Amino acid sequence: MKCFFIFLTFILFPIILFAQFSLADFNWLKSEGKIPADFKKAMDSPSDMTQWTLHGLFAQGDVIYGTEVNQYLDNIIDRLLTEHPELRNEIRCYAVRSTEVNAYAMPNGVIFVNLGLIAQSSNEGEIAFVLAHEIAHYVKKHHRQKKEYKRDKTNETIDDFLKIHNYSREIEMEADRFAIEHYYTNSAYSYAALEGVFDMLQYGYLPFDEMPFSRTFVEEEFYHFPDSYFLDNLNPIRSRDDYVDTLSTHPNIKRRRENVENIIRNLDNNGRELFVQSEAKFKQIREICRFECINVFLVDHEYDNALYNIYFLRKNNPEHSFLDIALAMAYYGLCAHKLQSDYTDVMENYRNIEGEKQQMHHIFTKLTRQELNVLALRNIWIIHKKYPENVFVQGLLEDMASELIVRNKMEYTDFSDYAQHVNIEEIKIEEEPADTTATAGTRYQRIRKTTRGKVVPTEKFKTVNYMLVDLKANPDFVDYMDQLTKKIEDKAILQSLTQSKTYAPVNGIAVMNPYYWRGIKVMKNTSDEKIEEHVKKVENQARALDKTVEYSLKDLKFDYHYYTNENMLKFDTENYNNYTQIQLWRSEYFSAGKTEMRLYQCRNSEQITETLGYENAAFIYVYSAPAKFAAYDKFEKILLYAPFQYTILPMSVFNFLLPRYQTYITVNTVDLRDGKTIRSASVIRTGDMTQSYINYFIYDSFYNLKKGK
Repeated sequence: MKCFFIFLTFILFPIILFAQFSLADFNWLKSEGKIPADFKKAMDSPSDMTQWTLHGLFAQGDVIYGTEVNQYLDNIIDRLLTEHPELRNEIRCYAVRSTEVNAYAMPNGVIFVNLGLIAQSSNEGEIAFVLAHEIAHYVKKHHRQKKEYKRDKTNETIDDFLKIHNYSREIEMEADRFAIEHYYTNSAYSYAALEGVFDMLQYGYLPFDEMPFSRTFVEEEFYHFPDSYFLDNLNPIRSRDDYVDTLSTHPNIKRRRENVENIIRNLDNNGRELFVQSEAKFKQIREICRFECINVFLVDHEYDNALYNIYFLRKNNPEHSFLDIALAMAYYGLCAHKLQSDYTDVMENYRNIEGEKQQMHHIFTKLTRQELNVLALRNIWIIHKKYPENVFVQGLLEDMASELIVRNKMEYTDFSDYAQHVNIEEIKIEEEPADTTATAGTRYQRIRKTTRGKVVPTEKFKTVNYMLVDLKANPDFVDYMDQLTKKIEDKAILQSLTQSKTYAPVNGIAVMNPYYWRGIKVMKNTSDEKIEEHVKKVENQARALDKTVEYSLKDLKFDYHYYTNENMLKFDTENYNNYTQIQLWRSEYFSAGKTEMRLYQCRNSEQITETLGYENAAFIYVYSAPAKFAAYDKFEKILLYAPFQYTILPMSVFNFLLPRYQTYITVNTVDLRDGKTIRSASVIRTGDMTQSYINYFIYDSFYNLKKGK
């Protein structure tokens, strides 16, 4: 019997553990288990800035709980606080869907850890120190101390400003010391990990790892880009640890590193480990976080970061479906933005990039619109052949092929059937025999035989003209392009016959909780209490907007699902995950800006629409910001009209002196299946935006949507 249990322990347990952390079916990181009490409390009438912050994070769907990642973080905290059971009961830790290398503690004991921090870490000990540091902030009540210290200063002179920042730096140094002496020392984590923590903070802006970007990633044996597309020398990675921190709230990395080295110099490191939960487990958790960071990069349209990190991750995961589809989206996104002249929004200037990633930036900057279009088409076609039933990849392929035909106006005859290195003079063209007899076939049969004749390159051919040599020899690709060309031609004919643009009435719709914000001009003497009062006022106005939207939907007899703060209180984890997907969808939609494109979140559209019961969603955005005091229309009213109509002079002067806001309202209705905008209504008003006007605009927008106007 004892042997049997040994078998279970050493043979089956590792298999079960591996299965638990398998990434084979990874799509996105969803919360699991029971919805936390912090969520309920934050969504139900938050009372202070801490609760407002929690409210915002949960309302955005950025908080992740109950997953393997969360359990991993909780296990680290357990080890740090073995001698502090009461404190352990006060600490709650959540992961945040962000690529930034950061973690932060709230005054109520909640600690947030960004996925980017785990993705960039080298061992478990580094994460342990960061958590210990945040626990120290909570225990020492640094948030409150900093707030009270700031309140004591008038903050009206440069001396006061410097004193506040100096105090902030002192707090960070104290947190490092307190974390080591009270928590990290009581654990089994190695002090050697502390050196890596500061490396992670210093170089967290870099990719997951450094790896030379090979030309073979963008070239094939039958075509090569000019050598000018590739850099001979790359910008070195600069050290930023000794920057001037006078105006910073955090001490520079060098000072923190030296401070920690002094603390641990005489401490015994024997028996301590970089990995307490096991190195294999750490790597699995880190890989999960890296995969989810790829999702975030794509949602945020950071296609440059996505592409390079996918390139690196595919080294150990060459056939992973998630990375394949993410790669297809990265190519698609880069091409969509470049074709629509928004490329600088998604591809940073290569001169500002350090390390191996600079090579990739330089290559993709040099690529012409046509070259990038064909390169995207090539890669998406290959991925499509691997996953022929994937509807999302089918959509990306159709869009890229259509762009080649319509926007870049390239046809079969523009692409060579011979490799770029082949000498034109050596190409032997097989000519049809000069046979004019009936046996040679009819005139139309002869035409059909020569329609698909091979294209011989000319001296005008450039690299792009050789990029489809292999695909032109593929009957499936040729048939696909033929059918798509016919589809495009038929669509153009139908559009030419339609005199005016019509809208189909929308009856069923999912409506996300509106984004509402009214800015405040923060002055030197603006107190935290004033800001909290303003935030509460904004929340009340947001709730009024909720009522307006719901009334409009009911009165117009929409079949709808409306996500409000009130019904979010009834969420379980399944509801929260569905809501998170829509929020990611909305975030990506606004990241696209004016670029018309298929969205990455559309890959889950079938699941989303099935859950919601609707194929369309409405996103409402209301934003007010203080307008300039000296505005043209204010002077116009008081100078041009008031002198001739004395009765309105007092009101004109009163209006002139009042602070004014510029308010932007938009209601966008989108198709969740492909990311296309169905209807968009927006207005910008300068002046006092009354609630009645907002009510009218919202109702009118839904009325036109319902009636198809």
